[in-house]
Amino acid sequence: MVRRGSAWLGLLLALVVAGCGGSSPSTPTGPVNIGITFPFTGPYLQLGGYFSNGAGVAAKAINDNGGVMGRQMKIIDVNTGGDPVDAVPAVRQMLAVDNVSAVVGLSALDFQDALPILNQNKMVSFTHIGSPSIDHLTMPYSFSTVASDAAVGAAMVLYANQQGYRNVAIVLDAATGSQSLLPGMKYAMTKLGGMSVVASPALPEAAVSYGAEINQVINAHPDAILLQLYPASAGTFFQELKKIGGTNIPVITSDFDTSPEFVTAVGGQAYVDAHIISVLAGSSAISPAYTAYAPVYKQLYGVDPPYLSVYAFDGTTAAALAMVDAKSTDPKVYYKYILDVTTPGNGATVVYNFADGVKLLNQGKKIKFYGAGSPLVFNQYHRVGGAFEAVRGSAAGSPTHISDIDPALLDPLIG
Repeated sequence: MVRRGSAWLGLLLALVVAGCGGSSPSTPTGPVNIGITFPFTGPYLQLGGYFSNGAGVAAKAINDNGGVMGRQMKIIDVNTGGDPVDAVPAVRQMLAVDNVSAVVGLSALDFQDALPILNQNKMVSFTHIGSPSIDHLTMPYSFSTVASDAAVGAAMVLYANQQGYRNVAIVLDAATGSQSLLPGMKYAMTKLGGMSVVASPALPEAAVSYGAEINQVINAHPDAILLQLYPASAGTFFQELKKIGGTNIPVITSDFDTSPEFVTAVGGQAYVDAHIISVLAGSSAISPAYTAYAPVYKQLYGVDPPYLSVYAFDGTTAAALAMVDAKSTDPKVYYKYILDVTTPGNGATVVYNFADGVKLLNQGKKIKFYGAGSPLVFNQYHRVGGAFEAVRGSAAGSPTHISDIDPALLDPLIG
């Protein structure tokens, strides 16, 4: 039974709303917020800076070209601390108070419990998760802009094999993001045949000494070391490696170990040039998107762009183009359009920036956005693939290309 007073109050409110034109949904106003969920404190804080800055370059390009349907884009840093436990309240708070339309982040350091929260809340995310554990997960709102560690590990092994290294030591720190390389490495060795792991010590993160582990490696007489260490661990490891006498062993690292911080930690550019090669997703064919991206990054931040920063640029730009295509900033609406603006073929015109993309979309034409970090082609599980290359890390930021790794040889080695 409805009380009379309540009925009259409801009628009065209805009349007021109708008089204000409030019977239809209002057009969103204000900035389009993008949450950058990465560590901004702790031992991995440099990752947060890389991704926030990369997204910042995308936001500048978007805002300089009319924004997203006239709304300016705003980058909001969300500190996960690089920890899977701390990431959960950080993500929940972001969803509750920051009114974000997309998320760029989570990584192998912090995604385990936070990524399901984003998908349950139907929030679009462009992640940097190498872990093979998501390789075959169906998550409609999640798109991984980095190749699987199964592919990275296989590429490291293939490159070692091509250099004639048959007996290798595998040196990975204990972080989940490093240990997830190991299965891919072992699978690739099995498929290739003729290769052996002669030592495989797991290094505690940021330990005061790695003398025992280094002696284990040296005494095994490997042809090469396959390695991933974060800078905090790499400094200690390589200082002791030099003292103990292992600098004559070639080192092949993953994509994480191309950063200026890693180059500084291991002893500088000259040491890297003499002893260390890294393997990362990419090829000698530099994307026009990267050619345009790099000078803007340097203009904004005073340094050349670190390699990892490009993934945030790609994710932010793809999200903005999908919003324009969908004519909505609501993730529940525009997520279906992300594949529309990134999938090649079907008469789609390739574009390398927001300005060209939005112009064509406003003309009713189809586009395929090609990123600065990769072609940005997603498979059925929203994971990117692509070519790999051997490079040298650079103290200045951008790695130096050494050689391409043939995808035809690599693909059969990926489990």
